[in-house]
Amino acid sequence: MNFLFFTPVNEASAIARVSCLVTQELVAQGHHVIVVATDRTPSKLEDRRDFAAEIVLWSDEGRITRESSQAHLCIYQIGDSYDFHCGAVKWLSELPGVVCLHDFYVAHLFHSWALEHGDKGRDILRRWYGESIESRFFEMARCSDFIEQTADVAPLTEWIASRALAVITHSRWGISRVQAACAGPIKVIPLPYSTTVTEVPEMDDEKDENRLSLLTVGHINGNKRVASVIRAIARSPSLRRTITYRLVGPISPQAVLELSGLANALGVRLLISGAVDDDALARAFAQADIVSCLRWPSLEAASASAIEAMLWRKPIIVTDTGFYREIPDAFVEKVSVIDEIPDICAALERLAKSPSERASMAERAWLRATETYSAENYARSLVDLAGSLQRDRPVAAARAFFANVLEDWKANPYRRWFDQTLDLPGQTI
Repeated sequence: MNFLFFTPVNEASAIARVSCLVTQELVAQGHHVIVVATDRTPSKLEDRRDFAAEIVLWSDEGRITRESSQAHLCIYQIGDSYDFHCGAVKWLSELPGVVCLHDFYVAHLFHSWALEHGDKGRDILRRWYGESIESRFFEMARCSDFIEQTADVAPLTEWIASRALAVITHSRWGISRVQAACAGPIKVIPLPYSTTVTEVPEMDDEKDENRLSLLTVGHINGNKRVASVIRAIARSPSLRRTITYRLVGPISPQAVLELSGLANALGVRLLISGAVDDDALARAFAQADIVSCLRWPSLEAASASAIEAMLWRKPIIVTDTGFYREIPDAFVEKVSVIDEIPDICAALERLAKSPSERASMAERAWLRATETYSAENYARSLVDLAGSLQRDRPVAAARAFFANVLEDWKANPYRRWFDQTLDLPGQTI
C-alpha cells in the first residue's frame, strides 16, 4: 500500500519519535511511505528523525497533491501543538484521512489555528460548545489556567475528530467526544514506543549514589504536578534526606524561579536540567530510581514518558485518572487527585524503603510494556484500517457529507439516528 504520512519530524517532538517507529515498520512490511513534515517551521536536516522514507514539506502543495492521488490512505499524527501540527490541520480539511489522536485535548492547537482563520474559529466554537464558550474562549486563552478552564467545556477534540475519516487513539478514557464527532470507525490501539537504546549509558557525574533519584520528564508545566511532588517530599523527613528530585525537559524561567524557591524553602533537593538531547534523556532514565508521571488534568490519550519509564524497568507513580487509570494497579503506584500530596508522600515512602518492591514492580511493568506498545501491531492495524476504508469509502463519504450537513443545521443529536436509519458501517472500539 501507499501511505501519505503527516507528522512532525523535529527531534524535539515526542510524536515524531512515535511516527518514526511506525513508518519504519510500515516500510519493513513492504509498504511505500512518503512523510509530510507538518512542523510550522521546517527543521534542519540534522534536527530531523530517521523515518526510513522520503520527507516532503507540508508547504509543497503541488507534490502533496500529486502524491495523494496515488496514496491508498493519508495518515495524520496529531497532538496539541500548532508548531508541530500546523501542516496537518491545513491538509486534513483538503485530504481527509485517518487521524492518530495523541491528545484528547487540543485547545492550544485550535487557538493558534483560529488566530489565523478569523470567523471560522468562532463558528467552530459556537457549533460545538455554544455562544457562551465562543464569546469567552479567546479571553480564557490569555489566562494562566487556560487548560483548567477549558479541559471539560472546550477541549476541541470534536473539531479534529469531525474532520477525520477514522480515528485511532491510544486509550478509552476520553473517547466519548471522539464518538460524538467522528462519522467513521474509531479504534483504540496501544501507543507504539521504544527506548531506542541498546545498552545502558554511562551515568552522569552529578548522580549521588547515597540518594534516590526521582525523575520527571517532559515540558515542565502545571499539569506535571511538580510543586505537589516537592511538597510531598517535604512532608517526610526521611524523603528529604534520601531523595533528589530531577526535572528534565523544557521549562520557563519563571517556573525555574518558582519551583527552585519552593524547594529551597521546604528543604527539598531539586535539580533542574532543562531541555536535553536523546542521549542525556537516556542517562536520566538510566540513573533514575523512581519516575513521577503525575498528570492533572490528564490530557494525553497515552503517556510516552510513562511507557518509556516502564521500558527502562523503572517504578513509576501516576495519577489515578485518564490513560493511567487503565494501567493495572500491579504495575504502577497510583495517587488520587483529592488527596494528592499525602498520597504522593506515602507512595514515595513505600518505594524508597523497599528496593525489592521497586525492582519487582518495575519488572512487571516492563513485561507488560514490551508486550503491549508494539510498532508492528500499530502498523498492521493501520494497514487493516486502510483496507476497510478503501472498501467502504463511498458509503463513508456519504455518511460524512450528510453528517456535516446536519451539523450545519445544528442537528447533531440526529447523527446517531441518521447512522442507524441507513444502517451504515459504524464505529469499532
